[in-house]
Amino acid sequence: MDENKDIIDNSELKGPRPCKDIEVGSTLDLLNLVLRLLNSAPGSSPRWPSMGYDWGHIYNSKNLDNIRIISHNGRVVSSVAIYPSLLKTSLGTVSLGGINGFVTDPNYRRRGLGEKVLLDAHKKMKQNGHHLALLVTGIFDYYRKYGWDNAGSVLNFSLDRSNINYLPSETNITIKQNWRDYLPQLFELFNQEPLRSLRNKDHFNFLLERKLEKIFVGVINDIPVSYVGIVGTEIKEYAGKEIYVASLLKDIFIGLDNKGKTSETTWVKSLGTSYTPTTSYLNMNLLTPDISSGLPKLLQTLGFPLTRQYLGVFKIIDPVGLFDALGLKDIEVTKIGSNWNLRKDNQERTFSEADLLKFILGPEKKDDTFLNDIFPLRVFQSSPDIV
Repeated sequence: MDENKDIIDNSELKGPRPCKDIEVGSTLDLLNLVLRLLNSAPGSSPRWPSMGYDWGHIYNSKNLDNIRIISHNGRVVSSVAIYPSLLKTSLGTVSLGGINGFVTDPNYRRRGLGEKVLLDAHKKMKQNGHHLALLVTGIFDYYRKYGWDNAGSVLNFSLDRSNINYLPSETNITIKQNWRDYLPQLFELFNQEPLRSLRNKDHFNFLLERKLEKIFVGVINDIPVSYVGIVGTEIKEYAGKEIYVASLLKDIFIGLDNKGKTSETTWVKSLGTSYTPTTSYLNMNLLTPDISSGLPKLLQTLGFPLTRQYLGVFKIIDPVGLFDALGLKDIEVTKIGSNWNLRKDNQERTFSEADLLKFILGPEKKDDTFLNDIFPLRVFQSSPDIV
């Protein structure tokens, strides 16, 4: 690897620049190498090169300008992709750039290529009109020097045998797994959730197909009233009135719980599916928005154990545009050097970039009443939306 570092002429590297249609395959080859093959557990079989399947809505001819690459001799050696979306927050809808596939070929590392494509992505997101950027990573300290940090708040509830029977039951609900027959109604249920990424019908269908292993629909008189999507025993998405979602969660848990049998596949008659348990103690985790209404309020009222955690690693791309999008035109936003000044009426505060991010998205906050009736914003993305 280090030998290439000495012989490669930086003048031969092209980019950062947009990906060409013919280069999508090379980009996916790089992603599968770094994020699948080289990311396989020691001693295990190589991971399936699934990046094109998993992220087909990002790596395609319609999103080429948002796939930023550096190439060498016709081969992509560093890349990062942006996925544009709209995020409905507690105050209004904002434009979000999701970051995916930030990688560099191992033979081309320690040349600053990653930094170049990341900074290029920052510029591109500003050009796109994004207000915020979001990524999920286990090495967030690397991104902090570029203005990123942990922010946003979600609640993680734990469901297990000790508490599952405390969920309410709706005896007139029937569980269905032929969810495709109810797609229009499920789409409407999703759109009633207070905090979410906005999806059109095609993208809604795509994410349910690609990102969820099983989808259970709660039906009353053949009318869907709730749905829950899971991967393994992780609850990845839900929608519907809280009482109907809670009842569906209870039925799903009881159906999947094998009561300690780990050596055989159990047939779950009520769910119409088979499930091979990997543990004698079933535990299901549920991520919800950090809000005091709907399902989160019901679960907290019932005393279900929870932890509060960050939604992800965020960066503010355009503070002025963000405040405008939220309808906060009475707040004056001014950049002073590397800091930002917020002024409303006769009050004002000055923030570093990092402090402004925490002020807007939390969850941490200082002991200060300034704009505390507005911030921190409540934001949420269910698992299928996170890139």
